[in-house]
Amino acid sequence: MIEEMDLLKISIETKRLLLSPLSNDYAENIFMEFTSEITKYMYPKPYENIQKTHDYIEEQLLKLKREIELTLVILKKENNKFIGCLGIYDINTSKPGLWIWIKKSSQNNGYSLESMAELIEWAHKYLKFDYFVYPVSKINIASRRLPEKNNGIIMAEEKSLGEAGNELDEYEYRIFPKNQEK
Repeated sequence: MIEEMDLLKISIETKRLLLSPLSNDYAENIFMEFTSEITKYMYPKPYENIQKTHDYIEEQLLKLKREIELTLVILKKENNKFIGCLGIYDINTSKPGLWIWIKKSSQNNGYSLESMAELIEWAHKYLKFDYFVYPVSKINIASRRLPEKNNGIIMAEEKSLGEAGNELDEYEYRIFPKNQEK
């Protein structure tokens, strides 16, 4: 559960990055960068057109206002260049979920780990939860490193289909609060 705060005003800084609430200012970036290559191991599929991207952003903004989800853009601090998005869904439950994606041209720079670690640190300060859920494809080794480097533990396995019909064979990692025994 979240403490009383306005999720639309959250700003989280890392050494190199700024995590800011999603806005329509990033619709073009998201539309161009959230590709089938990026979503290969993910449930969502790329947006078919820019209007669908705007619809997604409006839906996320409503969820931000209602404190249901926290969706942030990842920007390079030095020039505000768009890197990707990350967030927490089911934020007001005892088992919120984490997600992230980084645009292709910014991958392999440590941005995922840096931004996710800071988001988890922020959550330890402001959220009350039993654990985070972090589903990730078994074969996506780079993405599996994120929960593993944040003390995530594999607790379940699941097979499902993504929106684009892609088969998902996932581990469910759980990341526990720092002060909680597993």
